Amino acid sequence: MKQNDEPYINPQAEDDEGDDEDDAKKDPDRFMYFIRKGDFLVTIESNFSAGTGSDDANIEQKKLYDGDHFGEIGLIYGLKRTATVISQNYGSLACLTQSSLEELSKKFTSIKMQFKNYIFKYNDTLRAFLEMEMDKITYFEPLNMITKQELLYSMERRTYDAGSVIFKQNKTIDRLIVIQSGVVEIEVDYDRRLGSERFVIERLTSGAVLNHQCFLLEQKAEAKYVCQTNVSCYELSYERFS
Repeated sequence: MKQNDEPYINPQAEDDEGDDEDDAKKDPDRFMYFIRKGDFLVTIESNFSAGTGSDDANIEQKKLYDGDHFGEIGLIYGLKRTATVISQNYGSLACLTQSSLEELSKKFTSIKMQFKNYIFKYNDTLRAFLEMEMDKITYFEPLNMITKQELLYSMERRTYDAGSVIFKQNKTIDRLIVIQSGVVEIEVDYDRRLGSERFVIERLTSGAVLNHQCFLLEQKAEAKYVCQTNVSCYELSYERFS
């Protein structure tokens, strides 16, 4: 996220300001802004292939004005920013940090849920892509929308070079993966007596979900998963799942 002027912060006691500064140092993405005055341009790479270097990625732009807000996804879910926000003129902003949100939640208990419900209004093609693919999983599809959203925003983008091994045979599966782009081969030994000879069981491409059952049951991989090309994917780890 970028901006051309210093954010306007509502006057608070010195101790509160110190807490906000500490929050920013600990996690610079856990805050959101409310526009007090000014015009701001938001630029988003909106296609689900965003970040893969694909020529198909679309760029969307939108203007925000007095009373609008931005950054709540980063604040609520702790994600890296996916949009660039640039001030078009002199502007002033109010900043809401994670610790301030927690304090507000004690008085206004529904505030977090209101933000989560508002996020559904965004035209997020990447989230729609991930949800469509994850809905193929029997234990994911019946979940309510808020729970689905929390799991989807818990997924982290990762890239692998061609030839990289994602899962080794007989190793415990520690993450669920949705392929965004690229090709992954599932291999097993063709004949152990031949040493390096491998048999390709399947080639998986964009939209494939890797090891959702083994992930849930903490089972070991029965085959080796190797990237045939450069691969971009989204991963849900045990740590973020729990």
